[in-house]
Amino acid sequence: MTIKRMILWGAMGGLMYLNGEPEHPPVRIRAQQAYAQASVQAAAGTMVAHYYRQSTGEGQHIDVSMQEAVSNTLDTAQQAWNLQEMVYTRVAPSRSLGARLVRCVYPCKDGYVACWMPEELESLTEWMKSSGMEVDDEEIARQMELREKIEAGEISADEAFTDEDRARMQEMRASLLERHTSQEIYEQALARGFGWAPVNTPKDLVESKQLAARNYFVEVEHPELGTSITYPGAPYKMNETPWQIWNRAPLIGEHNKEIYGGELGISEEEFNSLQKARVI
Repeated sequence: MTIKRMILWGAMGGLMYLNGEPEHPPVRIRAQQAYAQASVQAAAGTMVAHYYRQSTGEGQHIDVSMQEAVSNTLDTAQQAWNLQEMVYTRVAPSRSLGARLVRCVYPCKDGYVACWMPEELESLTEWMKSSGMEVDDEEIARQMELREKIEAGEISADEAFTDEDRARMQEMRASLLERHTSQEIYEQALARGFGWAPVNTPKDLVESKQLAARNYFVEVEHPELGTSITYPGAPYKMNETPWQIWNRAPLIGEHNKEIYGGELGISEEEFNSLQKARVI
């Protein structure tokens, strides 16, 4: 039931419409984004109401729409319609830039990285040269001039860069990224203030030094298997009421006796009879 509600509000909020490949149907959001976003909005509203009560002594009623909360996660899709009457669609590893698409996911030496503008062209050029790449300084100067005009509001991004310009910029990125590992790219991007990051696989996450430092993963015993299995742990750290996994998921019918005999009051004789009849 929880998963169905999560899918429902993820769809009604518009997030699923933007998730997936353009030639395929929408893809549901795996994490419980609908609940997470509604909770964030509810927490923010509660703090505002609390501040108001502290100031005036009057309480307020907080009402949160999960659909509206999800709709706030659509990046600039709403603004694209309001300002340009353009409907964003599923573009997979790309990103809409006006009527054009900008590639966001690139292969690197050991996997993939996600990149998004704006990166500083001067810093990017220096990185490219230090990596042994040949750089067209005149082309870089032209791009920098166009970006300055965009920031000044003189022209739009659509007007500034043609499809050929976009293809050249993407090729420039691709040539740089294929020379480095995802970790090298992440460290360089972090130092340069770029919004670039590795596209982590499940194996990458399990071996992540950052998650290990936070003691994120936990081992849960599975007596029926004679071993333990690594589980994702607490998504947040709380001192007074720490979140924790206390047991594995129960096997089918594992707690029948406790529930039927204890909570429902069925006698042991009746329980055994139902079990023999394969009712439970």
